[in-house]
Formats: sequence, structure tokens, C-alpha cells
Amino acid sequence: MPSMTDNPYLLIPAVMLVTFSVLSLLLFLLYRNQNQVLKVKAQMNLAQLAHQGELLKAIIQSQDEERSRIGRDLHDDIGTGLATAIFKLQALNPLTITSDKFQSFQDDFVQQIQGVAEQVRHISHHLAPPALTLFGFGDAFRELCESMNRSGRIAVELDMLEIEPFRLNAAASLALYRILEELIQNTIKHAQATVIQIVFQQAAAVLRIQYADNGRGQSATAQVAKGLGMQNIRIRLDTIGGSYELMARNGYQMNIQIPLMHSTIDHG
Repeated sequence: MPSMTDNPYLLIPAVMLVTFSVLSLLLFLLYRNQNQVLKVKAQMNLAQLAHQGELLKAIIQSQDEERSRIGRDLHDDIGTGLATAIFKLQALNPLTITSDKFQSFQDDFVQQIQGVAEQVRHISHHLAPPALTLFGFGDAFRELCESMNRSGRIAVELDMLEIEPFRLNAAASLALYRILEELIQNTIKHAQATVIQIVFQQAAAVLRIQYADNGRGQSATAQVAKGLGMQNIRIRLDTIGGSYELMARNGYQMNIQIPLMHSTIDHG
């Protein structure tokens, strides 16, 4: 009986069989790997959809809360102020009122209307701070910090010296303004702090903001992290591609990073 060494043609079926087996194994491994990749992609897509769903839900909730707040402000402040002014005007009897009483009424009425006008200005400013449109983020935020210092509620130390001249576009400016405004309000409401420090730094194409206060710290304000205010901060950072990190320290500290991309810079 001839051996394979005597007749090399007998090796061909064996080589073909081995080759077929190796190819089959490779195809199987490739198919299994592709299935695993598809499963991972499917899981990532599901996770992304779930995140987008949660983000949409949070945005809707935030908008509903904002509408409710505006409705309360209009009803409680504007509505009440106007109703009081109308009542005073209706109670005025021009036939019997003396000049002294009319002057007193006029002063009181003007003060009442001025109060309503101030409330309208306050609501309008909260919706869209005019300084953002007129002067840009830097000047608008400096004005906000100065107004906080003037109020005596808290001291805000602001350092924007290391920022190169640039202009955030309208969407990014408003988002960043609201984020920092929310952090300041959280500090005032929950932290029992006396000083807030805000430092801006620009490195390459990234804007870094360090926000810190000398209040009770994260453990005392843990409930804020689950509140609507913190949810709004996360949403606004998502919309401009930003991120944040909470630092362990005495008081509260959040480090914010915002990429200075085409979508956040005003090129006009």
C-alpha cells in the first residue's frame, strides 16, 4: 500500500481538509466576533436612546417648572400689583379729594406702578439677560457677580484674567450664564456660605471654570445633586458639549470644562 510520502498527490485531500477546517474555524470566529460587536452596538444604541429619553424627559420637566415659575411670578407679583393699583384708582373720588390727598395718592400710585415695572424687568432679565446680547458673556457675568456683591447676600470673587479674548455665541453664552447663576443660587440657598470663588482659565481649545464656596460642603448639600437645579445644569452642559467634576474639599467645588468648538464660538 503506497504511503503519502511515496505519492504526494495523496496529500492534497488532507491539505484541503485542513485548509477547509481552518477557514471554517476562522469564519466561525469572525461570525461570533461580528455578532458580539453587533450586540455591543445594539446595547450602546439602547443606552444612548435611554439617555436621550431621560434627557428629553428632564428638558420637558425643566421647561414645565420654568413655565410654572413664570406663571407664579406673573400671578403673585404682577397680577397682585396691578389689582392693587386698579383698586386704589377705582376708590379715588375726584369730587371730594383734596389736593393734599391727591398728591399722596399720586405718589403712592406711582410707587405701586414702579414696583410692577421692576417685577416685569426682573422676569424679563431672568428669561434673557439683555447684557448677554449687548455686551457678550464676559461683561454680562461680571455684572451678575457685581450685583450679588452689592446685594450683601454673599461675596463673589471673580477671576477672568487668564481668558484670551473670545466671544461665545448666543446659545453657549446663555447656557453658561444659567449654569453659573444656578450654582450661585444653590450656594445662597443651601450652603450657608459667605464667599464664592469663580476662576476662568483657557487652555488651547477648552474653557475651564472652577466654582467653589466656603459653605457646608457636598455632604450637607447632597440633596441638591438630585434636584431640578442640578438637573438643569447637566442638561445645559450636555447641549454645549461640556462636562463637570465635583471635587472633595472643604466647602463645595465644581470644575467645569467646555470645549471651544465651532458650535460654541461666535465667528461673526
